[in-house]
Formats: sequence, C-alpha cells, structure tokens
Amino acid sequence: MKRIFLDVDTIRQGELINLAQNRFHYLIDVLRLKTGDSILIVDKINNVWEALIEDVGDKCLKLRIIVLLKEENKELPAKICLYQSVLKNKNTDLVIQKATELGVFEIHPIITRRSVAIPKEDRSKKQVERWQKIAEGASEQSGRIVVPKVFDLMSIGDSLRALPEGCFCIVPWEEENKINIKSIFRKKSTNDPIAVFIGPEGGFDYEEVKAIRDLGGISVSLGARILRSETAAIYLMSVLNYELVKGIGCD
Repeated sequence: MKRIFLDVDTIRQGELINLAQNRFHYLIDVLRLKTGDSILIVDKINNVWEALIEDVGDKCLKLRIIVLLKEENKELPAKICLYQSVLKNKNTDLVIQKATELGVFEIHPIITRRSVAIPKEDRSKKQVERWQKIAEGASEQSGRIVVPKVFDLMSIGDSLRALPEGCFCIVPWEEENKINIKSIFRKKSTNDPIAVFIGPEGGFDYEEVKAIRDLGGISVSLGARILRSETAAIYLMSVLNYELVKGIGCD
C-alpha cells in the first residue's frame, strides 16, 4: 500500500483531510489512485494511519482516516549519520535516495578540499530543500516511518566540530590497507550512533582523514578496487545494514 508523510502533529480516526495540490498530482496523476483506494499516512510523531480516498475533485483530494496501524519497527538499531561530500551532476541525488532506502538517519552534505561541485550560496538553500524532498520520496517508497533530515551545507571542518558526542566515526580511504569493516564491528556497541564520511570525486586528502582520526574516527578499506564516491556510500550503507541487522559483535 502506498504511503505519504504529512506534516501534522495529530490525526484522529474518522477525520477528513484535504491534501495539497502537489499531493494530488503524485497520488492521482502519477500513482493513478482513485476514489475508494486506500493509502497509508505517516504523521510527525511516526504514527501510521490507513486512509481511504473519499473524494477526488478538480485538483482537490479528500482522505478519510480509517484506523491507526501497528507497524513493525523497520529502522536500524543504530542511527547512521552520513557526511557526504557534494558530488557533480546528480550523483548527490542518487546517494541521498539510496542511503534513505538503506536506513540512514541523517544526511549532512559537506564541502571538502577536493570538492568539484560547490553550490553557490544563493542556491544552496534550494538545493537542500530539493534533497529533503528526495529523502521524503525515498522514505515513502521504501516503507519507512522516518524521513532522514538533510542538513544545511557545511565544510568538513565545521562538520567535525559539530559531531554528536559518542559518535562512532568511519571514513573509507583508498590508502587504508589494514583495517576492514568487519574487524571494527567486533568492538562496536549496537546503540552508538555511526558517522560515515564519504569523500568527493578525488577522495579526502591526508589532512582531512587525519582530522577524522584525531577525533577517534577509523579509516577503513572497502576492498582492492577504488570505488566512485556514490558507489562507496551505497556499498558502505549496505554493509552497515548487514552488520547491524545480524548483530554487532557476532562472528
């Protein structure tokens, strides 16, 4: 069943909700839903409701709230915060979409020394709003009850200074040849948040990796091949899914 997120604090059973025009286009023109079809609504406090399309007017859609559902928790046991270097073309869009599908909790776009695509200051806010919409769409598609927050663009230095206390930091680095992902998870607590730093097209330079290490971060190898930035992000999110779901510390 299709789901959408609504920016409302409270929903009541039996309530009639009028949807905005952009939602009308998505549900009726894109998904081809019609009167009598059911959808799921997720409110601001992560409750999931079943709703019935009661009336489809001229660019107006009315939903009747039917029942509050009890859904299985599909979120990862540890919060993953992705610090993704902004990439050229639409590769940042791809990372945000796929990382959301793979359970990322927060997304922090960052600028590094080797960043190629640096949005102009007057466009960065609109870019972040666009990325937030991509994350919302990916959450709806993948059946999550949480939409990852996409933060404002910042430098890698500022992002390191703002790291949450107790965060477990990982940075894939092509010059690391001793430490792999599996080995570090043998000593990792399931409940600790995980900060993942992904470099730009040219990778992090040594000083940036050293700054992450100086804060207790660990540089890791992703294997013998050098991966594109967007591939590295998706690959690492997939590995973290496996390690977290099977149980950290298990051999």
